Amino acid sequence: MQGPFFNDDFSDVYFTLYALTAPGLPKRDLAREAERLRSAVLNVPGVAKAHILGEQPEQVFVDFDPHRLTTLGITPTQIGQALAAVNTIVPAGLIETAGPRLYFRLDSGLRASAPGLVQRIENTAVKIQGKVVRIGDVANVRLGYADPPSYIIQSNGQNAIIVGVIMAKNVNGLALGKRLDIFEKAESQALPLGVKLTKITDQAHAIALAVNTFQLKFFIALGVVMLVGFLSLGLRAGLVVALAVPLTLS
Repeated sequence: MQGPFFNDDFSDVYFTLYALTAPGLPKRDLAREAERLRSAVLNVPGVAKAHILGEQPEQVFVDFDPHRLTTLGITPTQIGQALAAVNTIVPAGLIETAGPRLYFRLDSGLRASAPGLVQRIENTAVKIQGKVVRIGDVANVRLGYADPPSYIIQSNGQNAIIVGVIMAKNVNGLALGKRLDIFEKAESQALPLGVKLTKITDQAHAIALAVNTFQLKFFIALGVVMLVGFLSLGLRAGLVVALAVPLTLS
């Protein structure tokens, strides 16, 4: 059963972005490492969600043998229509609930993520013009990726997959940043040879920089007020003003 799905991510902001790169490693293996990293980072206290960005979905390519099709008197369009008929999603009932009505649908399992998909398509027999044809006899079935891809993500000039970490509500960002630093060091050592984990953005660093900048400006302003008080009011009155300012702010 699939769905219904609700999009509640429109207000989420990524706290940290990690890039996974591995020159020469198959995209499928890199995506598997990204999935493992996503599952691991969800166990870090203070992490609400983790998303994978830049993963290229696999596609099924059916390359027809034109000579074989000509011999059988079959066109690629007929093969495509026959495959579409085999892959039809069939209604399987519904459930009445207090809220929305839930529908069940059964598909044929011809999805790129299904195990043994290539063999299943090759062994699929279709009937065209009274002839029963096995797809594997007239075409080469393979898994691949769109070329050119619809979009790619690169890190330092290399194709990458991004894992975006979203902080939970009411969590100390500086504390979460320290926990993610520990997580990053541990995961970098556990990655296979050739796979590199790089931190692209870090909101914890931005938070620390903002806090430090505020503290610096605050103490500079406090020093200026105290200096002006001493110069304009004298030592005794200026000392009273100097002590009153921090006490008032606290």
